[in-house]
Amino acid sequence: MRQVKIVDQGVVASEPDRVFGYYAWPTVTRDANGDLVVVCSGKRIMHVCPFGKVVMLKSKNEGKTWSAPMIPIDTPLDDRDAGIVYLGDQKLVVTTFNNKIEQQRQWAKTYKFGHGSDELRALSAAYLPNVDEKRDEDHYLG
Repeated sequence: MRQVKIVDQGVVASEPDRVFGYYAWPTVTRDANGDLVVVCSGKRIMHVCPFGKVVMLKSKNEGKTWSAPMIPIDTPLDDRDAGIVYLGDQKLVVTTFNNKIEQQRQWAKTYKFGHGSDELRALSAAYLPNVDEKRDEDHYLG
């Protein structure tokens, strides 16, 4: 049986003083060069909000330092729970999903957007009427 030994731990991305500074649900792999690559849902207000993007960061020194966040996926809706795997031949696959606009509008009506302040929940709810229904269909990843 293979054992895992944790040699160190730390924060990859955090911007707690920014409105869009919430990052969560990371996945890590190694790329063709052996560098660590992390993807997560980030640049969001809170746990559940319509602004989530897939964020990617790289470390060339075993996680001691990380690159600035890069955005490989950003649809008009809440891109969540990113995953990443290295397939070989310098190919990375990044996955995500989002909830349809109807579900997000229902959350706005029932006030179920995460744990943010009333103002931040109102901001999330105000954004949703501006998402084009056709554009939602084109970008729905569920």
